[in-house]
Amino acid sequence: MVFFAIVLAAGSTIQLALKTHPQVESYINLIESSRLYPKVDINTASLEELTAVAYIGDYTARAIIERRESVPFQSVDEVLLIKGIRKENFDKFSPYLKAGRRKAAVRQAPGP
Repeated sequence: MVFFAIVLAAGSTIQLALKTHPQVESYINLIESSRLYPKVDINTASLEELTAVAYIGDYTARAIIERRESVPFQSVDEVLLIKGIRKENFDKFSPYLKAGRRKAAVRQAPGP
């Protein structure tokens, strides 16, 4: 019960701060911005980079890497096409992802 009262008081304090000091909202937006949490490119990120993203575990990271090896992602929404990835989880981690262009492999001409 005490915890509930603390949460309620904290929420009320934040609401009051937003009403009396509108600039506080810009600080909140900064905290959520990509400057502090840069988006991870699903076409180039390592296993470690992917698992560092909130709500992405080892299974999801490996599935993303396996899928992009055959077909690069054109958009983050394509992650939903991977078997086993639920929409509820996708909605939680997708804001931290981007689908950049993958660099084409440089092929050398066969020697003489």
